[in-house]
Amino acid sequence: MRNPSPDNQHRCFYVQLFPRLAPVRVALYARVSTDEQNIDQQRDLLVRYCKARDWQYRSFMDAAMKGSMSDGPGWQDLLREAEKGGFDAIVVVKTDRITRSLRYAVWF
Repeated sequence: MRNPSPDNQHRCFYVQLFPRLAPVRVALYARVSTDEQNIDQQRDLLVRYCKARDWQYRSFMDAAMKGSMSDGPGWQDLLREAEKGGFDAIVVVKTDRITRSLRYAVWF
């Protein structure tokens, strides 16, 4: 499900895991693949997005990750928390922060 950000300059996306009228507890996931990219910019955008909606959030991040994003420690922590029901949705700046693989997206 795609929702515009409060400043309408960027878009954030969230995937609702469990049925609710509106997500209350969300996981923020930010990932960059090089040292030149700024993970704090992604996180700040996600935090503003959640605060504008009064959502509770917890951040998961993987900085300068090469290869499969499923190997990232932040992503693995997010998955473990999801299995425990720790949040209702995942919020990302772009859907490719979760995966670029259709096969992985379908599995997820």
